[in-house]
Amino acid sequence: MPKIERYVCIRYQGIVYDLINCCSSDEKARREAIYTLEKRLGKMRGGLMKYFRENPEEIWGSDEMKVSDKYLRDLLREVVSIRANNCCEYPGCKNTECDPHHFFSKNNLSIRYSYESCLNLCCEHHTGPISAHSQPMIFEAVIIYYQVRTIEWLQEVINRKNQIITVAPEIYREEQKEKLLAELKRLGIRGWRK
Repeated sequence: MPKIERYVCIRYQGIVYDLINCCSSDEKARREAIYTLEKRLGKMRGGLMKYFRENPEEIWGSDEMKVSDKYLRDLLREVVSIRANNCCEYPGCKNTECDPHHFFSKNNLSIRYSYESCLNLCCEHHTGPISAHSQPMIFEAVIIYYQVRTIEWLQEVINRKNQIITVAPEIYREEQKEKLLAELKRLGIRGWRK
């Protein structure tokens, strides 16, 4: 399971440093960011710790770190795979090396992290000669005909893709993280890093 990428902004001597690390908690992420800054500035390890303890407002995200796109995509991959019993969802295929396929473009933020809008597909059925990307109309007909998904599902995905996201991307990603973690919990998966 992937670690969450955490973004930490630190202001030191009037300069803002944007640092990224993969730690298991916000506190560890802040500590690691301070150590990274010390290394960049050639300071002795631990030298800036006291300064930032006395000036906690100089570290952004001290209450809540941003959720990265990569973390959410990894979480989405896990949810989609588990929901499909770790197999390709194309009728008759039992391949287990799969990736989530967004039925509509994943560039559309309203469905980018939506497990309901994805199918678990092997490389052949994702991008091969007769696949979701090369023959989308035929692919759609096959998954509906063989009842992998229903017409109602397709209509719901179309409605979802037409939604307009009106909140800030950071807030939206945090909401999607909670939704994906709740689905993993519902599926009985424990221990995913928050």
